[in-house]
Amino acid sequence: MDSSKPALFLRKTWAMLEACPPHVAAWTNGGASFVIKLPKEFAATMLPKYFKHRNFHSFVRQLNFYGFRKAKTDVLVVALLANEVKTSSSWEFHHNLFHQFRPHLMAAITRKTKKTPHDDSTRNNSTFDQTKHELRAEVGSIRAQLATLTDQVAYLTRLMDEKHTSDLYTYPCYDTQLTVR
Repeated sequence: MDSSKPALFLRKTWAMLEACPPHVAAWTNGGASFVIKLPKEFAATMLPKYFKHRNFHSFVRQLNFYGFRKAKTDVLVVALLANEVKTSSSWEFHHNLFHQFRPHLMAAITRKTKKTPHDDSTRNNSTFDQTKHELRAEVGSIRAQLATLTDQVAYLTRLMDEKHTSDLYTYPCYDTQLTVR
């Protein structure tokens, strides 16, 4: 697989979240995680469009293979029209490199494989590589912001110099001598 291109599963998951009706699944505020609000509807309507199955638990298992963390939360849903109260389970998933507004980080996500004796050092290297990739992306972003700010400061300085120069020519200058006693 091309290391600069995210895994197909991740690209499909990303596209599915972008296309999903917000009442079924959506990014959380800030885009750092996503919530599947209606797992049964998600499995029935969204999974078959992007994957060859309708099995929600298989989807969750794949997320786990890619290092996503999940938090199952029970949400109390009140159906006002039917005057009934029912519980609906929603699932929230998070991965440090899977972010709505930073899709370029997805390329650093790798699928976990079977554990071998030297996996601890490999996992540490993988975590280090992911962190290094994330930091490089962040440094690139900060450099771009710094360049923009530097350009803005130069522009404002130039405007102030022009204003100062025009002020010198606007006001008459009187040549006077002071007498010292």
